[in-house]
Amino acid sequence: MNVWDDHPVLRLLGGGLVLVVSLFLAALLAWQLARDLAIWVLGRDVEAEVVDLWVEQVGAQDEGELDFQYYMTYRFATPGGETITETTTLSVAEWAGGYEEGGRVGVVYFPPYPKHNRLDDSRFVPALACSYVPAILVAVALVVAGWQLFRPAIQEPGGEWEVEDEKERESAKRI
Repeated sequence: MNVWDDHPVLRLLGGGLVLVVSLFLAALLAWQLARDLAIWVLGRDVEAEVVDLWVEQVGAQDEGELDFQYYMTYRFATPGGETITETTTLSVAEWAGGYEEGGRVGVVYFPPYPKHNRLDDSRFVPALACSYVPAILVAVALVVAGWQLFRPAIQEPGGEWEVEDEKERESAKRI
């Protein structure tokens, strides 16, 4: 015997908790994937002007955690004449990539909502798309695990689902 069989309330709470958390994580994953797909599939390329570049120190040198955050502000205009200014963080490699104020940088934006934009990362799209596969598999596994824990806790004590009709009860017993 295990704890889940001896304490159905624990099974209900544990399964319910795993199910709720996994569904929340799956929803966040779906939201982020939808945002990325909007750019990857419907994104429009445009050249933007680098307006500002700066570095901010994060962490304290005396604590041995000295680090820096690199920023860029860029501006572009849509074909409709809307001017969008956006600030983004850069990695050290991007920072060392030779950006300079007044220079040009590739940007991809979502035409129905130009404020949804980012630096052009099209060369990384296959890798970025593949990074969703393990996350989707984990989300599905967690939903299934939560359901497997939760389902027996909401069945009748005899192990049968509550059914209205005797014919449905017989088919439920066969499953």
